Amino acid sequence: MWPSPGEIKVSSQNAEDSYPLSSVQEHILLHGQKAPHSGVYVQQLVGTLREELDVFAFQQAWQQVMGRHAALRTSFHWPGMQEPVQKVHQQVDLPFVEHDWQGLPAREQANQLQSYLRTDRRRGVEFTEAPLMRLALFRMDVKDHTFVWTFHRALLDDHSCALVLSDLFVVYEGLRQLQDMGLDQPRPYRDYMDWLGKQDLSQAERFWRRLLEGFTAPTPLVVDRARDTHPDAEEGYQRQSIHLSERLTSDLITLAEDNQLTASTVLQGAWALLLS
Repeated sequence: MWPSPGEIKVSSQNAEDSYPLSSVQEHILLHGQKAPHSGVYVQQLVGTLREELDVFAFQQAWQQVMGRHAALRTSFHWPGMQEPVQKVHQQVDLPFVEHDWQGLPAREQANQLQSYLRTDRRRGVEFTEAPLMRLALFRMDVKDHTFVWTFHRALLDDHSCALVLSDLFVVYEGLRQLQDMGLDQPRPYRDYMDWLGKQDLSQAERFWRRLLEGFTAPTPLVVDRARDTHPDAEEGYQRQSIHLSERLTSDLITLAEDNQLTASTVLQGAWALLLS
């Protein structure tokens, strides 16, 4: 059952399209509603640009990429419904902030950035107001910029993020050179939803019932861990960094591409095998 968001009206103004959510989107959105300020499913992509950036062209490139990809202009609604819908807006403006930290020492810049990331993640997003993303640009030096692209996971997966960034820098170069780079028009997410609606879900259900036959309860992890019932409580954890060699990283990326997966999916599979 979806929680009631109150009196929300889905206006037809500025609406380009509207259709249901995929099952993955539904689960992500539901979890995000249960803990709106926990940062769950709020993604932050941090990039470094070692160049003398044309800030205006960079911002305009983002705006044009949003025009190319309907998913980036999507909001989620469930007024008076058992299930939510996603609405694509014809035009949205990207929230964009710029900070000049050139006069700060490198350590202070790093501390300020970490503070911003923590605060930004806990802001979450307003699901009914597109876009469910924002951008922050930090000038560290004349030829040193850091940008933070914050978006909700219900919009994009890792593979889609790579496509968006690829388009972004092609469009950016085109704006700087005052020429059209001739990008092909991407297929809309609506095409995938239409394909998904034609699938035989009963066949998938029969497959998983056969595969999981005999299981009556989740497999317990041999780890004692106190459960905190507060959905917005911060988790206590430790962090360990493992640096892979350039060769191993390249092999992992090749493995993922050969199997039409993301590198993240391959690593998650390795983690699942480890836990098993």
